[in-house]
Amino acid sequence: MDRTSGLSEQIGAFVALLDGVCPGSDPSDEKLQSMADGLRRLATSAEWQDCQYREAEPGEERLYELALSPCDGPSLYLVSDGAAVVSRPHNHETWALISGVRGREVNRLYIAHHSKRRSVVQSTIVEIGPGDILILNAADVHSTEVAGGRSTFHLHLYGRPLRSLPALDARCYVAEGGLNFSLEPTAADKPATAVRPRRLGHAWKHLGAPAESFQKGLTMEQDSVAVGASNDHQIQPPLPATFGLGERVRKKSGAAWQGHIVGWYSTKLTPEGYAVESESHPGSVQIYPVAALERVA
Repeated sequence: MDRTSGLSEQIGAFVALLDGVCPGSDPSDEKLQSMADGLRRLATSAEWQDCQYREAEPGEERLYELALSPCDGPSLYLVSDGAAVVSRPHNHETWALISGVRGREVNRLYIAHHSKRRSVVQSTIVEIGPGDILILNAADVHSTEVAGGRSTFHLHLYGRPLRSLPALDARCYVAEGGLNFSLEPTAADKPATAVRPRRLGHAWKHLGAPAESFQKGLTMEQDSVAVGASNDHQIQPPLPATFGLGERVRKKSGAAWQGHIVGWYSTKLTPEGYAVESESHPGSVQIYPVAALERVA
C-alpha cells in the first residue's frame, strides 16, 4: 500500500468517528474527547512524512479540504502556514479541534475587553506541536503565530465547513495591550491558497492526494500578516486566584477531565476560569469556570 492510499484510508477511518455529530449542535464532552483522540492518532500517523501535500513557503498559507460534511456538519482540513505567518484574533462561531502534524504554532487565547470596540485581552498562550490538541468552543477567540523558521502542518476539525462561516473580518477582534491586528486588510495581507477536493456525490467527501489545480484568492480561516511578535507577555491571574499554575485539578462532575492548570481567563459570565491540560492526553486543553473544578491531592 502506498502512502497516498494509506493516508486516504486513515482519513476515512477518522471520518467514521464523526457519525452522530449533528450539524449546529455541540458534541458531548465524551464525544469531543473521542474525536480529539482520533484526530491525534491521525495527526501522528507516519503517512504524513511523505505525503503529497505541498508545504507552505515563508509568508504563505495553504488550505487543503480533506473531508467535507454533506449537510454543513463537521469538516476536516489540513492547514500549512509558512514562517512569519500570524493570524488576527478571531473566533470560529463553531467548535473546533486543532492538532499538530509538523512544526510548532503558538496559539494565544483571549477574553472580551470592550464589546463595542470588539477588543480582547490576551489570557493564555498554548503552543501546539506534533500530536498536541487544542479544543476551542464557538465563542473562544484565538490568534496563531508560526514558531521558529519551519512551516507547519496542522489538522483542523470544525463543527461546520469554513464556507458556511461568516467572513473572516466579521469574526476578528483587536488585541488590547498585546499584539494588535487591524480589522482592515493591510499591504502585508496576502490571499490564501486553497486546495479543493473533487466532488464525490452527496456523501462525505475526502481526498487522498492534493488536487492538481488551486483556487487563488480564497479567503480562508486565517490570513497572512508578516510581522514579528514578542512571547514575553506576563499573564496575570484573577485575584484572588483559587488555583496556581501547575496545580492538579479535576472536574467535579460530568465527563472526566483531570490535569494541570496552564492558564486563566475571566469574563462577565465567568469571573474566574482556568485552562486545564489533561494529564491523560498531554497537549489537550479545556477551559472551565472555577466552580466546576476541584483540587487533586
